[in-house]
Amino acid sequence: MIHIFRSTSSKDVIFFLQKILNSLPKKYQYLSIQLNNEFILGIRKYKDTDENWYGLKLNSLLYKKNCSKGNFLLKKIYIDNQELKIDVSNGIIIRLACSKRSILKINSLQINTKNIERIDYEDSDLLELNNILKGKIVVKETFKINLDNHIYYVIEDLGDGNYISIDKDAKVYKMEHDPYEITLLYPSLDMYIK
Repeated sequence: MIHIFRSTSSKDVIFFLQKILNSLPKKYQYLSIQLNNEFILGIRKYKDTDENWYGLKLNSLLYKKNCSKGNFLLKKIYIDNQELKIDVSNGIIIRLACSKRSILKINSLQINTKNIERIDYEDSDLLELNNILKGKIVVKETFKINLDNHIYYVIEDLGDGNYISIDKDAKVYKMEHDPYEITLLYPSLDMYIK
């Protein structure tokens, strides 16, 4: 059996993403700005997630340089008889998930995007976050990350897919994707602010 991904190298990731982006509506073509070996360094599986999520290893300097508006999830993209989801943060693809099995085991590039759906993160996530923050700090943009049935709201983007986040109990965490790690920084928001 031949797999699209022979390795987790940037070359395979870029090839795969280029095929996907070419099949999306034209309004998403701007995402292809990140498709180069200097920006995408590879891909790795997230542990402790409900789905088969894979994070892109990104060059943090280029991430900051190429950020734009747009935090959303694209879903109902079908490839190799399974649903593919694409998570976009600040206009940059940061992670992918396949519904049935590992993204690394995709066998073909039969792509169907006729029922594609977009879910924007900004509105509802920001309202939920502001209820937690209670005006103690101002965050203009956020999105939530659900890992192992625990929800985190991003309050600061550190670049390269790393974040400072807060949960519903106002505990503050550092989230790193390479290596994948979530560390409790402060047991309360008040300690983070000081």
